[in-house]
Amino acid sequence: MKTIHILAILLMTTISVAGCNCPFHCPEGLYIYGNGAQAAFVLDNKGYPHVAYSYTSNGSHGIRYAVWNGKSFSVQTVVNYSGSSGCLCGIGITLDSSNNPYIDFLNPPDLSNIQIAHLSGNKWTITTISGDVSDTNIFGNISQLFIDAQNNIKFVYATEQNFKYFVGQGNNWSTTTVAQSCGLNLSLVMDSAGLPHLTCGNLYIYSNGVTWFTETVYNNGISSTIALDFNNAPYVAYRQTDSVYLTHKINGGWETMQVGNYSYTNGTGYGHLSLSKIWVLISYNNPIVIAGNTVAKWNGTVWDYSQIPNISGSLQWAAIDSNGAIHLLYTDESRDGCCSNKFYFTLKYIFWDGTKWTTSVVN
Repeated sequence: MKTIHILAILLMTTISVAGCNCPFHCPEGLYIYGNGAQAAFVLDNKGYPHVAYSYTSNGSHGIRYAVWNGKSFSVQTVVNYSGSSGCLCGIGITLDSSNNPYIDFLNPPDLSNIQIAHLSGNKWTITTISGDVSDTNIFGNISQLFIDAQNNIKFVYATEQNFKYFVGQGNNWSTTTVAQSCGLNLSLVMDSAGLPHLTCGNLYIYSNGVTWFTETVYNNGISSTIALDFNNAPYVAYRQTDSVYLTHKINGGWETMQVGNYSYTNGTGYGHLSLSKIWVLISYNNPIVIAGNTVAKWNGTVWDYSQIPNISGSLQWAAIDSNGAIHLLYTDESRDGCCSNKFYFTLKYIFWDGTKWTTSVVN
């Protein structure tokens, strides 16, 4: 079974740059150029990333797919639309047993249907699912896919108003509304039996395949993210102001510790791709928390901290392979000037091999 481990989230906020307060949201009101306003990846059995990301130029926008061969990326266009777009929302990616990718996305202004693109050979096939995902504030759409041993596609799709869980193949789908609202704060992983575990705001939600269960993890916080250890026990990281915390479910309760203090006032993130994002990964049953460009590794006694060099953009996605190597997607951002609505993105893949960080530009 192939799974995506960490979920990319779109945030709306008000940015302050050089004394300006500039409210923006996706997809309206923005002119975005380049790659990676939305991006996700999954690792194959070699530990190579397969990346799905949005792109936009002066005359078109769409989805591209890039696969790493150990030295460089091979890139192809999945779908292409005429005209510029602020972003394509809710991108997720997974692989089948032959490493063929499935990518889901939502293309504004059509907000009523989810699209799933599947690559077989050299041909992309697009399936449309009527998902009833059209919310008033569509900028909050987030998603995640995986495929089980029976080749059923399973994925979540969340907006500000509801969170839905889809299971199916081809034109045969079942839909479950799990929660009425998760805000813009949702992260999901699958356990060894292919059952979902997620954070929805400050809630931990999981399923035994029949029933959904809910627990409150913390009272105040944002940007929650989840990972499972080898025993399928959940770890949830979240932020309170400039502090990051990690809580672990053990013996029926939650144990919480502070990971560190982080400042999110620097960098070029304008809120749509915010430096306030947090990821938690599990390496040899010890947690790793990534916040901004800081990596905190728990060695069983204390946190070891390190910095990812030459990064000023926003962390989009994170995963860890079977050898404990860290794989990241960052988007570097720039814009024309203070309170300009024109943004320029460069999508970067960053890899930690145990001794050094290596950075490659996607496409």
